[in-house]
Amino acid sequence: SAPLQNIQFLNAQTGYISSISNTGIFFKTTNGGLNWNSVYINSNSYYTSFYFKDANTGIVCGGSIIYIPPPPFPGHNVYQEKVFKTTNGGQSWDSTYFGTSGIFRTLCTFNNNVFVFGEGSSKKSTDFGLTWTNLGYAINPTPRYSCLVDTSEGYVIGDYGKIVKIINSWIGANQNQSLTSLPINSIYFINSNTGYILSSDPYRSQGAHIYKTTNSGYNWYQVYYLYNGYM
Repeated sequence: SAPLQNIQFLNAQTGYISSISNTGIFFKTTNGGLNWNSVYINSNSYYTSFYFKDANTGIVCGGSIIYIPPPPFPGHNVYQEKVFKTTNGGQSWDSTYFGTSGIFRTLCTFNNNVFVFGEGSSKKSTDFGLTWTNLGYAINPTPRYSCLVDTSEGYVIGDYGKIVKIINSWIGANQNQSLTSLPINSIYFINSNTGYILSSDPYRSQGAHIYKTTNSGYNWYQVYYLYNGYM
């Protein structure tokens, strides 16, 4: 009964869906969406983003619940950053990274390059999740969506309209900006210069907006507005 979050189809028949829950379960179809079967990854885990580069190899990020015993504080549960990888179409998953407390909120890929961004940390892999290096910076406010344009450039979207451009694994000069006070729901680039952002007011009073850039994110301008709408 949890909300669905991400979907990816590898071909006309095979696709995956993730849900916002801590059950550690994905859903997979092999008949074009007519039926969906549970894909178990790890119990007590929360997955936020995933990507399959082919029918066998996929990667997911999020966090797993771990128990912190006393003392000095009473025993309590926290999330620990996690990345899992499959090489057999989701039949089994191996943990390739576990980090500090928090949740990896989004991942983006280009060929074998994978970036993950979380609540206070960011990591990069150049071998599709086998090994990881620390990027050394945090995306604030909390990152929500990301995309890679090529092996050296990408974008991360945070809460409250935050846009951060990543160049050669670092935040580019003058590329840390706030486009709008509204949440940004999606970002997509068709090439290194041209991209689009969808922003909407969840309460509809400020409507839905689509912004476009033609100079690699240096400037954005509104190309569509839906009054009292949400997308």
